[in-house]
Amino acid sequence: MANAAETIDHLLLQCVFRREFWFCLFSWIGLQAFPPQPRETSFHFWWKKVSNAASDMLRKGTNSLIILGAWSLWTYRNKCVFDGAAPNVAGALAVAEDEIKEGRGLWWGLEDYPSSMPLL
Repeated sequence: MANAAETIDHLLLQCVFRREFWFCLFSWIGLQAFPPQPRETSFHFWWKKVSNAASDMLRKGTNSLIILGAWSLWTYRNKCVFDGAAPNVAGALAVAEDEIKEGRGLWWGLEDYPSSMPLL
């Protein structure tokens, strides 16, 4: 987690750490084409682009996954800043995995997530 300006776009989208996180998160459900690319500069516009690209059947789940990802990145960022956690993609993915495993995945619309699928 670099020492760049803490804008929403930087925190959730722009750095390599975040792009790797999003790639891994979307890979869990086989949507490797959706993570942000280096040219993406706005979290809002990237989310809108991904949501529009998803079929009607996938849109709710895709939006839920983006919300889960944003929440996980924010939560993990706070662990790094306030608790001294070491910044790494696996740690941020573990936050998302914990949300799903603890049943909070129901809130994210991921209730059909196959529990046998390994996340990390």
